Amino acid sequence: MKFLQPRLAFGLCLLTSSAMAADKVSFGTNWLAEAEHGGYYQAVADGTYAKYGLDITIVQGGPQANNELLLAAGRLDFYMGGNLLLAFDAVDRNVPIVVVAADFQKDPQVMMSHPGVGLDAWADLPKATTAFVGKEALVTFYQWMTSAFGFKEEIVRPYTFNPGPFIADTHSIQQGYVTSEPLAVEREGRIQLQAQHLPACRQRMGDLRHDDRDPRRSGQGSSGRRATVRRRVRGRLVQLSLRRQCESERPDQT
Repeated sequence: MKFLQPRLAFGLCLLTSSAMAADKVSFGTNWLAEAEHGGYYQAVADGTYAKYGLDITIVQGGPQANNELLLAAGRLDFYMGGNLLLAFDAVDRNVPIVVVAADFQKDPQVMMSHPGVGLDAWADLPKATTAFVGKEALVTFYQWMTSAFGFKEEIVRPYTFNPGPFIADTHSIQQGYVTSEPLAVEREGRIQLQAQHLPACRQRMGDLRHDDRDPRRSGQGSSGRRATVRRRVRGRLVQLSLRRQCESERPDQT
């Protein structure tokens, strides 16, 4: 009975919230819509969020977008980070951002290289002539790669979600998700890649975070309603998103 009480309480909370006016929430992702984000879009499309009183607007990220800054500026309520490095940096700079959930147990980030050109091992990759890296990657894990393994910032070129430049330059490397970019490159370039995971010590959970500042103190509003709404909705957003993420990864189960 004690085991059931928390779940029952959560269920009653959701039922109560569904009878109230929907809370409007802006949720920024860290990339363009892709399979790894499927549960969030599914929860919008099938009405799961709406059923429990959440009016969610998903703001897509992208290779040169910076939704993390929009969160810090109060223009987003929640943001999906690709790793925890930005969250650590926010603490160091006293930016009032709070991590409220973690989705991935391991980071699917990879660096890709062409086979047979001397870039077949992780230790070889700093010798690449060009590195196609997005804006968020450049200020997070690529900084770690430069300090720990000797990668160079001067060879970085913007990654724009277009594999063409990487395919054309056989001595280049490119960031990617192991479940996405390698498949696209092999399909479009008709080459068998040498895909390199970042070392195990760099594997961190992706996370969901939000700005926890009170607008009455930050000058971002005339009342505390925005901060109150965030606290009220974050439990529902986290629980419902995780539920849909799990179901999207296991489509044969309900």
